[in-house]
Amino acid sequence: MTSSAGALVRGVRRLGLSKIAIVAPYAPELTDMVVRYFAAYDIEVTAVRSLSVTDNREVGRLDPLAPLRHARDLDLGDAQGVVLSACVQMPSLAAVTAAQDSLGLPVFSAATATTRELLDALALDPRVPGGGALLDGPLVPA
Repeated sequence: MTSSAGALVRGVRRLGLSKIAIVAPYAPELTDMVVRYFAAYDIEVTAVRSLSVTDNREVGRLDPLAPLRHARDLDLGDAQGVVLSACVQMPSLAAVTAAQDSLGLPVFSAATATTRELLDALALDPRVPGGGALLDGPLVPA
């Protein structure tokens, strides 16, 4: 069984990371829960941006390039990678490659982590152009 939260944790591990920065559409209280979820798996969230969007329909309407701007505003000094969107509903795919190139760190999202798990489960090629660190090619299984 695959969940986006589990896929994010396994994605962090697959990339060999232990410190990440995240962008999330949630209200700060829910984003804090996400940070605690990562901490339960010994993953440190070094920087976070909470967009405070509380309507799920509005999350799906967010600008797909905005996560790059939000990530650039984070203090990434200790981060080893960036979760550009901690929510599968938040559009971010259009910004993943640009963010990875701009930030110089592995970049992925809840959607790309979940996609990677599904492709692996179906024994399909995990390379998806523009998909970021988890979809750039084969990695060690999580």
